[in-house]
Amino acid sequence: MGMVRGGLLSIVVVFMFLSLLAGGLLLTLSMSLSYANVKPELSSVIKGAIEKELVTQEDRSAMFNSIARSCENKSEISLSQQGFALNIPCNITEQGLDGIIDYSVSSLVDQIYYGSYNCGFWNCLVITGQPFFLVSEKAKDYWTVRFYIALTIFIVLAVLAFLLIGRKTSFPILLGILAIISGLPLLKTDLLSSLFGDAFYGVFSIFFSRAVDVACIMIIPGVILILLGVALKIGFHDWVKRKFSKQEVKEIVKEEVAKAKKEEKPAEELTEKQEKKPEAKKSQKKKNK
Repeated sequence: MGMVRGGLLSIVVVFMFLSLLAGGLLLTLSMSLSYANVKPELSSVIKGAIEKELVTQEDRSAMFNSIARSCENKSEISLSQQGFALNIPCNITEQGLDGIIDYSVSSLVDQIYYGSYNCGFWNCLVITGQPFFLVSEKAKDYWTVRFYIALTIFIVLAVLAFLLIGRKTSFPILLGILAIISGLPLLKTDLLSSLFGDAFYGVFSIFFSRAVDVACIMIIPGVILILLGVALKIGFHDWVKRKFSKQEVKEIVKEEVAKAKKEEKPAEELTEKQEKKPEAKKSQKKKNK
């Protein structure tokens, strides 16, 4: 029975670790894809791509003059960029090419993030032909739902582990160790991005911009749980020592021995009486004879 229980506990702990690992990754994606995080990161990526096309001053002047001519006698112009329609007010030309680029990038980011993608998550890339939905609100909601599923699975497994574990005071320590080990990989996401070079790092950083925050969310409570478990173990040990000191144990033993002796005395007296009765009968018979 003990081996079966230990085997089940080992299996449950492994799945707890996997669910925590998956939960940390899913929470990272969910938090990183909030609008407040996506806008500056995605704006930097898009602006960097535009700047690469405008290498020389001649290129910048040509683009600005083209927009200025299109704005003649118009309040706004429409441009198409990566399949998105951009409506640029012509009074923005007063801010120069940089102002036009900043406005266009901001408008493009809003369309990408809040865009209506009428497709499932995994087939959106095939249908749209563009990866922008991966940094959209639709993607954030997708990862958030998956995170709560992983969290629910972890809670169920944690309850099972609590029921299976022998020493309950070890349970917080177990949870703490699992949380810390699951959170540590999130501190090294920059190493993974470096394997793909600078070109990939800009996109990669969007998805894992909150990785360190999530790692702290997992590691700090993990440390607290370990300390709590150690405190419970020490406190329980001290309580047992206070509850059953050596002197108290001796007194308890003496009381039990005294009770046993008291119970033995009536039994011995009864046995002696029963042994004396036949002897008394024999002596009485002799007298009668």
